[in-house]
Amino acid sequence: MGDREAAIGPRGKSGELTELLFGLLHGTFAYTGMEVLRPWALPSADFTDDTRYAVARASLAARLEGLFEDETIPYREQFTGDYTDEWELQPHVVPGETGLSVHVRR
Repeated sequence: MGDREAAIGPRGKSGELTELLFGLLHGTFAYTGMEVLRPWALPSADFTDDTRYAVARASLAARLEGLFEDETIPYREQFTGDYTDEWELQPHVVPGETGLSVHVRR
């Protein structure tokens, strides 16, 4: 990614990474029945020097090692009663809350 690490965090100007990728993670992967892992990204990839490259490489290797064991994002499933026929959350599901995080089971 071209953004700095903090920029893709929960208070960053670009938004939290899982929310940036929501359409892909929930709308495509979860919708088609896949279990979805939290995304791995390399912030400031355009400014990666040898030291940062070594850290990034180790981080990616650790991520790949846990590929089949890491916890998945518990997105709500489409046809289990959480959503209306218009694909909006039912009023009784996390009432009063909004935003993309309401589509994740807690």
